[in-house]
Amino acid sequence: MQVLVVSPNQQNRTVLKTELEEWGHDTTLARDALSAWTELQEGVAPSLVILDQGLPGSGALDLCREIRRTFPPEPYVYIVILGAAADRGHLEQVHSVGADDYIAGPMDNVELQMRLRSAQRILDLQSKLQAARTALKKQATRDNLTGLWARAAILDILATEMERVRREGGQLGVVMMDLDHFKEINDSRGHLVGDAVLREVGVRMHQAGRRYDLMGRYGGDEFLVVLPGCSLSQSRSIANRLRARISETPMDLAEGTLFITATAGATSWSRGEAQPNELIALADQALYLAKERGRNRAETVPHIPKGHESLRRYRAISLGRQGPDAPDEPDEDTHSVIRARARAAEKPSGDSMPDLLLLPGSDDEGTDSEPVVDENRERG
Repeated sequence: MQVLVVSPNQQNRTVLKTELEEWGHDTTLARDALSAWTELQEGVAPSLVILDQGLPGSGALDLCREIRRTFPPEPYVYIVILGAAADRGHLEQVHSVGADDYIAGPMDNVELQMRLRSAQRILDLQSKLQAARTALKKQATRDNLTGLWARAAILDILATEMERVRREGGQLGVVMMDLDHFKEINDSRGHLVGDAVLREVGVRMHQAGRRYDLMGRYGGDEFLVVLPGCSLSQSRSIANRLRARISETPMDLAEGTLFITATAGATSWSRGEAQPNELIALADQALYLAKERGRNRAETVPHIPKGHESLRRYRAISLGRQGPDAPDEPDEDTHSVIRARARAAEKPSGDSMPDLLLLPGSDDEGTDSEPVVDENRERG
């Protein structure tokens, strides 16, 4: 293991380094608390620190206390203090600052080696416990088929990213996507083939997404993607990239070759009150719009803040959900007809209709260039 020895006595440092390296430990030396702290901050974090209580003043106790205050509990740093006295009050003081063991002088090599073996066993057990916790956390937050975030985790991520936008401003895109005719694969080929398809889809989504895109399996063959910093058109652009990556080449599976396509719907939010379920519902509406228009494509439905009732009615009409004051839906789905319908549905409240309100799926939603966002977010 990696050991840091801190002692003001050069002879003690040399002797300890020789013995520790003979026992197979990588050893670094420091002559005082300041150089030891620098090594802890800048060097390789040790598994074990040996502190000589002969450090000036209360240097050994202060350094031990600072290590416990500053360093996280995992991976654990085991601390042994070497001293001359072994009275009860002194031992209580040593352990109160977070030391794991105390060896009273004169130091005996056999005793030191036995204490280090005990420390090694404790550190090994702690490492195994940490690995088990990490595996359990991954099992709870990751989908075991696709490797993407699990449903509960991606919903938490969406809520967190929305809070970030409320604090810092910016935009947030949300995409719902599912595989076309996936049920037919399960019914005709079996669920094992369906599982293989989902695994490959997870791989391809990882390959196509940006480093900071957050992708999760929402359920079955449905996927929820959270896109920090994305406008409506940027969200659709990324949705199309994910969809295209899934379908660009056939899937060569052990059970045979399959050609899979996907359909996606996107929305984006930047201001006004909204809840995660509302953005998911809008992306879901866009998904069903894309299915109605032939599948293997991506469509958008914009988020419209409350207070813009004419715009909200306009959106409803464009999706075929007209208000109570609107006439029957015409057969022609054109901008001019829908704008006329929206004006007819207007209440006389002075809430005017803008000339360039964008329809779901319109190409005039702004630039498709990708935003620059914080890349220190864990990708899904």
